[in-house]
Amino acid sequence: MYSVHDWAEVRRLQDRDGLSQRTIARRLGMSRNTVARLLMLQEPPRYAREGRASILDPYKGEIAALLDEDAKAPATVILERLRRLGYRGGITILKDHLACVRPSFLAARIFQRTSYLPGEICQIDWWDPGTFVPVGKGRTREVHGLVATLPHSAAHSVVFSFSKTMTDYLHCLLGCLVRLGGVPEKIVSDNDPCIVHHRQDRRAVIHDEVAALYGVLGCLGVVLDPGHPERKGQVERTNGYHEGSFMSLRSFEGIGDLQSQSDDWTENIAWGRHHRRVGSKVADALAVERTYLKALPARLPDVTRHLEARVMKDAFVRVAGVDYSVPPGLAGRRSRSGSRRMRSSFTSKEQRSPATEEASSRPMSCCLPLMRGRYAWPGRPGRTWMPATWTWHRSTCRATTVCWRLRGRGQITDQILETA
Repeated sequence: MYSVHDWAEVRRLQDRDGLSQRTIARRLGMSRNTVARLLMLQEPPRYAREGRASILDPYKGEIAALLDEDAKAPATVILERLRRLGYRGGITILKDHLACVRPSFLAARIFQRTSYLPGEICQIDWWDPGTFVPVGKGRTREVHGLVATLPHSAAHSVVFSFSKTMTDYLHCLLGCLVRLGGVPEKIVSDNDPCIVHHRQDRRAVIHDEVAALYGVLGCLGVVLDPGHPERKGQVERTNGYHEGSFMSLRSFEGIGDLQSQSDDWTENIAWGRHHRRVGSKVADALAVERTYLKALPARLPDVTRHLEARVMKDAFVRVAGVDYSVPPGLAGRRSRSGSRRMRSSFTSKEQRSPATEEASSRPMSCCLPLMRGRYAWPGRPGRTWMPATWTWHRSTCRATTVCWRLRGRGQITDQILETA
């Protein structure tokens, strides 16, 4: 092992003093071969231990292949794969190796920002803020929001609902487009069940009702492949922006109040801010993009949900997860219902008698079991009587009373049904 001091002195005597190797060897008391070897070293000599073969060396190629497939794969999963190949080492040495090589694989996964023409696409996605709003009688229900954003201008709109069914999607999408002021060329979404019916040969087949709405609006529906949320990154970032900037320190009296506050905040705050990528205010960019959007039809498509179901024996019918009370005379018969934003209507298939009520969105325990009620006949106190013909007037869904209009024996009178 050569000394660093000998290497430095030999180079100084030759470079600065111009001495020959023989003179340097005589002055320093070393052989000429040693002087020649020191002059051949370009860097100072240092001790280096010969590396030993690691038990992980035969599996480094397999580790690289796994990281190339998923750069964020945990060490436990990789260890499980290596065990199948015969690896008998521990997880500590594997973690040390992953700490050295994983950053290079993560850095290799870069994404390019995509720019779009005005009116080209609209990205949509369901947003679950985890917020519950009151629906009456001390009950609350979770709300979901459909977020639609125009990547060119960064403008967005949100419409809330209590569920994420296909009917809710049709209504919310139409409401978002109305707020944005037009229809883009393409509507980009993920593989949500309310949009996609099934996949066939790696191609998404959307529901007929969704395709019909796209056809009426004159736009193309684009469904992304599973596992690629970054392809609609604009709406994903909008969800985080809306959740962090709007939902904080707010309370809502109901879904209508939530929608009202959201629309006001979006128009005044979200659209009024200066967007760095756009280079201007969102409202100004939206005003320009609206000139490229297709105008909505003069008569908006009907997105009413039509459902045919049999009335249960306790005179309730379930629509959109909520039980509604109907006239007892319709028990066991098939009825048709049509539900919109906040109203539901029921029609008996046999009698064709319509009925309409405000949708309470309350669970079944908040409604009254009418078949257990006592029905008082006017003029005969204490006598209970079940009339043969009933015409439904209205349902108040109060704590202990339900108001009906009773038709019997040529008289029409309003009666109060008390629970037994």
